[in-house]
Amino acid sequence: MLLGVWAVMVSLLVSCTDLINLSHGLDDPYEGMRPTLVRAGSEQDGVNNTVQISVSLQTPPIDSLWGIGWETEWQYSWNENLSDYGILGYSAPELIKGTIYSVDRNTQKRNNPFYKIFDPDGGRLSLSTGYVYDILFYNYGTEYTLFNQSDDKGTYTAYTRESYMGDGSYNQPDELSGAMVTGIELSNDPSDYQEEYDDDNNVVYVKNLDVVIQPYTYIYLCQVVILNNADQNGNRIITGAKGISVTGVAQSVDMFSRKTSEPPVSITTDDIKPMQNHTDVRLEDSVVDNADILAARMVTFGLPQTEVPEKNNMVIVLTLRNGNTCKITCDITEQMHLKPTGGVIAVCIDANDIPKGYLATYEYVDLGLSVKWATFNVGATRPEEYGDYFAWGETEPKTNYDWSTYKYCNGSENALTKYCSKSDCGYNGYTDTKTTLDPDDDVAQIKWGGNWRMPTNPEIIELRYNCDWEWITQNGVNGWKVTSKKDSSRSIFLPAAGFRSDTSVKYAGLYGLYSSSYLSEEFPNDATDFFFRSVEAGWVHYRRSCGRSVRPVCP
Repeated sequence: MLLGVWAVMVSLLVSCTDLINLSHGLDDPYEGMRPTLVRAGSEQDGVNNTVQISVSLQTPPIDSLWGIGWETEWQYSWNENLSDYGILGYSAPELIKGTIYSVDRNTQKRNNPFYKIFDPDGGRLSLSTGYVYDILFYNYGTEYTLFNQSDDKGTYTAYTRESYMGDGSYNQPDELSGAMVTGIELSNDPSDYQEEYDDDNNVVYVKNLDVVIQPYTYIYLCQVVILNNADQNGNRIITGAKGISVTGVAQSVDMFSRKTSEPPVSITTDDIKPMQNHTDVRLEDSVVDNADILAARMVTFGLPQTEVPEKNNMVIVLTLRNGNTCKITCDITEQMHLKPTGGVIAVCIDANDIPKGYLATYEYVDLGLSVKWATFNVGATRPEEYGDYFAWGETEPKTNYDWSTYKYCNGSENALTKYCSKSDCGYNGYTDTKTTLDPDDDVAQIKWGGNWRMPTNPEIIELRYNCDWEWITQNGVNGWKVTSKKDSSRSIFLPAAGFRSDTSVKYAGLYGLYSSSYLSEEFPNDATDFFFRSVEAGWVHYRRSCGRSVRPVCP
């Protein structure tokens, strides 16, 4: 399990010419854009041709950042071998960027920056002797972090932007580590260097530097322990979380001084790992026999450097068994200030403290069929609401519905990893005998608990042919009113919620696509769905990755 900050060896070789030659990295993208450096000082009796600086980049062990007891505090079983989890600690960089500045001896101002992007195995950099240099190293290729260098080269700021959630929170920055090496003075005196020989047996003068790489961003492992998370029937009260935010953290950092910004902001993640049940869970002052645990990994710029310490909260948006959400706020100020360089931040929630209004029971209608039908969709609170959309076999709504985000495939429709009856549709020829969703993949069972589940295809056929169907507009929403043939006072309403494909909702108000628990045996990358519009209603086989409505049933 890789838990360390990235640790690489970079050989940075500096000569007194004005050219850059990277022997193990990439071509210089700034060729021709570097400043012309005028040689300073006398060349007589000095180093005339080549001065090389060998730089070793070292990183501190993870225990020095998170504390030696972090593995005892962390009780969630994080599987780094699964793509849904990923690495727990810091990951190694693929590229390193070096920004090189010449420094004015009188004013100490940085001038004429130029850049080099190279791989972690090493590189060769040529500079003029007689000058003083500063070099900023950091991992290159960030996605969410933005950078801004001041005009006077006095600051180099890394920052993150406001998130799409519209609640004033900010995106997590990328993992960012680096070092600022200052005052590298290249003299003409051979005694300042170590002598070596190149392949042509020429003398090379080498100056060794030891550089310690430190994080600019810090990883916090958010651990939410949930006590008493079962109702009288043994069903979970809290089923997961939609998001976790940490308040009172910095939005940016100056990479020269490592000073973080103020005022503080809130950093948010919606990448919450699945709930796990654990025994012998350690709390602050006791051990409990049984508890559920949620977890998330959050990257931040750390705490803002303010005169008055900021208050820090962890805000968790919990999902409940009926599809409702409930926001819980926990004070984590003491933990954050004891762990300014990251580590485990743990909170404890008692499910019995969830306000009862959030735990509404679900109603059904007995239409005189083999099962009873719920009065509204999963994710809705009344019959006319569309509710949430779910890919077949998934139990959480999301923002993008395609094969790249589908839970049970390896990136494409012909790389299925579960519920696959044909080898040409399975990942590396994978097949199984599953044609009906397991309870753990039944969103009605997971969200609503109890005896609720998704309908089978025969149960939908029964609904279609043993009830009267009428296309109506109910409270401004189009859909089918389905009335019992045995008792005309009993009916349900199925709104035409459309479906979700990629990042958008399609045909809302015109079509309905409702999921069954059945796979298409002929085409295992499709599920068997109930489709309707105002003039027809029937069955289709449609790709599993798209988002459908779900109307639960119970015995």
